[in-house]
Amino acid sequence: MSKMEICYNTSLSVGDDIESGRPCSIVYFDKKGNVTHQEDHNLENIEISKSALESLARALLPDIQEYFSSEEGKKALEELNKQKEQDGKRKKK
Repeated sequence: MSKMEICYNTSLSVGDDIESGRPCSIVYFDKKGNVTHQEDHNLENIEISKSALESLARALLPDIQEYFSSEEGKKALEELNKQKEQDGKRKKK
């Protein structure tokens, strides 16, 4: 198993990032490049501005609408609604 360290806009190593409270994820890969596991640290410290969230929503909306208009998306939504209904019945018991 190998570990690849990628740091953006920081002079801190990952260990120092974790201790500083900066949000980061450590992803482990096998020799074929498959993800074997991931460690997330300090993700509760992520703050996203309202404008950034709105911008992301505007960027994703056309793809989301296209997906849920497709047969695959309609089927997935139907299955999700069935699952929610079953979960709701279990909670009432």
